[in-house]
Amino acid sequence: MSEYVENAKFKLDEAKYYYEQMKVNFQDRTKFLFSLDAFLSAARAVTFVFQNARTRVDESVMKWYDTVTDGWKKDKVMRLLVEMRNVSIKEHTPQMQTTATLHFGIDVVFADSLSIKKVSPDGKGGERTTPQVTAAQESEVKPQAPASSTVISRSFYDLPEWLDQDNDVMRLCEEWLGKLEGFIAEAEKMVR
Repeated sequence: MSEYVENAKFKLDEAKYYYEQMKVNFQDRTKFLFSLDAFLSAARAVTFVFQNARTRVDESVMKWYDTVTDGWKKDKVMRLLVEMRNVSIKEHTPQMQTTATLHFGIDVVFADSLSIKKVSPDGKGGERTTPQVTAAQESEVKPQAPASSTVISRSFYDLPEWLDQDNDVMRLCEEWLGKLEGFIAEAEKMVR
């Protein structure tokens, strides 16, 4: 197999590695963003290897390469990869919108007794009184764990107007990987 295909395949493996790191570090914003930046750079480099080898590559392979990459210029997801990588390298880490759930608990201690009156729609009800809390019982009340959150999704924020589809980062990265894997598989067939 040719050296440039091996180099492109290495870059694809690097992108896959950083995609896995994004999964592992999904809850840690900083590590997730470090991994995203590295993923964007490695994924974009897959085609850069071919561009840089243009003078050493068979003309038919480069013709195929040009056809594939011309098609990607019309592919919104592949265009976004280029744009997000450019933002990442030249400006800043792409901005994220994070959706998370918040978990918290509340302890309530009543120094006196508490009366609760229940009234049902049919007018029937009942009343219940809790016993008075003693000092010994108050000392047994343990504070709840501090609030915590769980990240549910991370999405690119402030995307180009032409992108009219889901902006979930993990889904887009997975789609980019799929297209790049197809590209490498086809390149391997071309150079055999």
